Amino acid sequence: MVRRLTRLVTASALVVALASTAQAQSAAADALFQEAVQLAKDGDFAAAADKFKASYALEPARGALQGLAMAEEKLGRVASAYARYRELVEVSARAGDDARVKVARARLDALEPRLPRLIVEVTGQTPPGAELRLNGAPLAVAALGTPLPLDPGEQRLEGTAPNGATVAATATLVEGQVARVSVSWSEPAADPASAGAASRPAAVAEGPGKGPSEQRAGSLATVGWITAGAGVLLGAAGAYFYVRSGSTFDDVKAQCDGNRCPERARALADEGKRDERIGQFGIILGSVALATGVSLVLLGPRERARQSARVTLTVDPHRVSLGGSF
Repeated sequence: MVRRLTRLVTASALVVALASTAQAQSAAADALFQEAVQLAKDGDFAAAADKFKASYALEPARGALQGLAMAEEKLGRVASAYARYRELVEVSARAGDDARVKVARARLDALEPRLPRLIVEVTGQTPPGAELRLNGAPLAVAALGTPLPLDPGEQRLEGTAPNGATVAATATLVEGQVARVSVSWSEPAADPASAGAASRPAAVAEGPGKGPSEQRAGSLATVGWITAGAGVLLGAAGAYFYVRSGSTFDDVKAQCDGNRCPERARALADEGKRDERIGQFGIILGSVALATGVSLVLLGPRERARQSARVTLTVDPHRVSLGGSF
């Protein structure tokens, strides 16, 4: 019971708060509307348009919308006024306000022939990801080639693309006329660093130095020595395990009496087989690495002489081969 009463009190308080907020907004909207009407009577249609717009934002009343349309028409913003009157027709029709529908349609008929229109065309290829903006607002690709109703005056068309290409143009619209703007995307600006490098002549060496062939030869020799060293280490490790496996097998033979071997001897035999496999693998891999390293070291002088070299290694379960052209 207490919980239900608490919820009822909370809901009532919320309703009261919302109602108070709505009343405050309505009062502010009405104050702005009255001030806008007075400004319009005084002939200050720019300030009146701002007040009507603010009033309509707080409370979308049809009177504020009609006042905004009338103020914009007086300011010569025929396209903006046309859009407001169209909105007024829709909201008034939904509300059954036939009188305002009639007034709005009459103003639409009067403004229709006065509308300036702009046709935007883009020639050539458009870069991927390019964006166009008309008077700061995004311009959809679908709008290209369509006569767009705009307010009279200067219109700014700008565009940018991820690759640096741009477009820019302006047009001045006059009531009742159609203007056309045709633009094409500019070439991307060259990278200053790349352009500077391309314009500079190649430097001429005045003393001994290492050319690309000598640098590659040095790299081959370095890799060769490292590979050969690794091969020696792998071969030595393989030899160690291989020799140890032989010693382990000798211990197994010493512990076995004919075909009878204790458990420890069998474990030693398994350990010996493992060491033997590791040793064989290490010896084979070490040999391959040593041969490869030696080949790379020998290729160094031939690289300096600009002779091509190729080494081919083949490793399979039955054989290891080294071939190529030197």
